[in-house]
Order: sequence, then structure tokens, then C-alpha cells
Amino acid sequence: MEKITWNDSFNIQVEVIDEQHRRLVELMNRLIAFQEEETTDKDVAEVLGAMTNYLGYHFDTEEQLMIDHGYPEIESHREEHQAFVTQTAYFIATYREGGASLKKDILLFLKEWLVEHIVKTDGAFGDYLKDSSC
Repeated sequence: MEKITWNDSFNIQVEVIDEQHRRLVELMNRLIAFQEEETTDKDVAEVLGAMTNYLGYHFDTEEQLMIDHGYPEIESHREEHQAFVTQTAYFIATYREGGASLKKDILLFLKEWLVEHIVKTDGAFGDYLKDSSC
């Protein structure tokens, strides 16, 4: 699987969110790199844990900005976040039990969701902020 290459389509023009997205992409790319490196389950669990913790922080930051700016789509955005957290927790638990492969199950889901969410869902929030001059 190829690493995620940061590009302008990932920028939503909200500095704090763009910085956090860059950090999430870095963490995702560390997981992708594990496919070609000698790693232990502990290494993988450590990065998955770091990514999960950082996502919680990121989602809180994003949702607070949405509240602060009266974003009308906050509930659907929160639902996406919660669905992601639930699915990721399931994958991590399954991985720890030996039932999910890092490459096939977890990486594909994380990579696709992260890129799609940043570009489309978070991008819509960025557009809202620009359009409403917040």
C-alpha cells in the first residue's frame, strides 16, 4: 500500500485543523511503513494507540470549532466521527486477538476513511467557514 502524499486538497484553510490532519497522515504513514519493516505487535499497537488518542483530541478540536461557529452540519459530522471511532476500536480489538491483518483490514479502512473525511467532510466545514467569513 502506498503512503499518503499530502496535497493541497487536504487543506481546509483552518490552520489548527490542517496541522492536526498532517499529524494524522504522518501516523497513518507510519502504519503503512510497517508493512515493509520488521515490527512487533507491540510496535503496531503503540502507533494504533497513538493514532486513536490523537484522533480523539482532533475530533474534540474540530467539534468545538463547529460549535463556536454554528456549523449546521455538526450532528452528521459527529456521527461520522463516532462511527469511525467504533469501527477503529473493533479493528484494534480484532487485531489484538489475531483476527485482523494490519494490511488488509485496518490499513485500508483507516487510509480510505482518513483521506475521504479530510477532503470531503472536513473540506465542507472549511468551505462553510470561508463562505460565512468566520
